Amino acid sequence: MKRIVSILLLLLLGLCGAQAQTNERQEAVGKFRIVPSLMLTYNPYSLKDLNNKYNFQYGLGIETEYRFHEVIGVSLGVNYMVQGVKTSEYQTGAFFVSDKNKEGEVRVKSLGVPLIVNVHPLPNDHLTLKAGIEEDFLLGMGDEYKSACTGVLAGVAYSFDDRFQFELRYNSSLSDITKDKADGPLKECFVFSFGVIF
Repeated sequence: MKRIVSILLLLLLGLCGAQAQTNERQEAVGKFRIVPSLMLTYNPYSLKDLNNKYNFQYGLGIETEYRFHEVIGVSLGVNYMVQGVKTSEYQTGAFFVSDKNKEGEVRVKSLGVPLIVNVHPLPNDHLTLKAGIEEDFLLGMGDEYKSACTGVLAGVAYSFDDRFQFELRYNSSLSDITKDKADGPLKECFVFSFGVIF
C-alpha cells in the first residue's frame, strides 16, 4: 500500500512540474529576450606546408529573440567578429599581412547581422536549436576584398537558471570575400559563445 501511495505521489509531482513548465512556455509567448555574449571563433583553415600557430580569435555580439509561439521564436542580432590564423612563416596574397618577424597572419574583421529561427523543443526551454542566414560586412580589409558576403548558420544553445546561455554555432559563407574569388578563412567558422539572458 505504501508503495502505491509513493508511486501516486511521484506521478502527481511529475504532473505538477510539467504543468508549471507548460505555463512558463505559454508566458514566454509574445515576449522579447535579449542575450549579449562573448565569442570565441575557430577557423578550420589549414595552410599547406606551413606551421599554423593558432586558429582562435574573438568576438562580441548581442541577439534579441521574439517568441511568437510556445516552441518557435525568431531573433535578430549584431556581431563583431575577428577570424583567422597566424603562421610561423611569411606568406603573401590577399589574405596575408606580415610583420618584422616574417610571420604570416590571416585576420578578417567583420560586422555580422544574423536572422535566426529558434526552436525550443524541451518543456523546460533550456535547449534551443538555431538555423538562419547572416550578412557579414567586412571592416577595413582593403581593395582586394568585397564589402560584404552572405552566409548560413546552424547552432545549438543551452541555458542555465534562465540567466546564462552557452552556444555552439557553425557559420558557412555562400560567397567569396575577395574579388578574385580566392579561397580563404571566412568560408567556415565555428563560434562558441557565453551570454547573459535579459
